[in-house]
Amino acid sequence: MRIVSEYRQRAEECRKLAKLAANPDDRKVFDGMAQHWDMLADLRIGDVESGDQSTSVPARTKRFHSNI
Repeated sequence: MRIVSEYRQRAEECRKLAKLAANPDDRKVFDGMAQHWDMLADLRIGDVESGDQSTSVPARTKRFHSNI
């Protein structure tokens, strides 16, 4: 679950940066990044609950792209 905690921490950092951003477009980018980190954490929780007990970060198979 260490990975999930790291993902949640990164999401929170993005939310903090969004609050500090003066530019509305920058805020949207940081908010989107936070949502992606939360989604990754949720997916990782699902992996752990389904029996994948490894703590390593899975190989990068797909990159997330913002539609901004």
